[in-house]
Amino acid sequence: MALRDSMAWASGFFWTKIVFEGDAAQVIQMAKKVLPIPPKARTIFANIFYLMSNFERVNFYNIPRARNSLANNVSQTMFVP
Repeated sequence: MALRDSMAWASGFFWTKIVFEGDAAQVIQMAKKVLPIPPKARTIFANIFYLMSNFERVNFYNIPRARNSLANNVSQTMFVP
């Protein structure tokens, strides 16, 4: 859902070329259509693919969590239940 929400947010700025980075390798691979999308996630990915049409070019990159430690630490402290 974070990817979908980020894409929706970015589309509001009318950018044409965009890069999304994340440490969820499976999500990145599904967005690139490398992995099949599980039935429970199809609606979310339908939204992602629709939002992709708002951009001229979209790139997805997987950043391993070990290399993405700052973002991981921030996310762990920001989303505490």
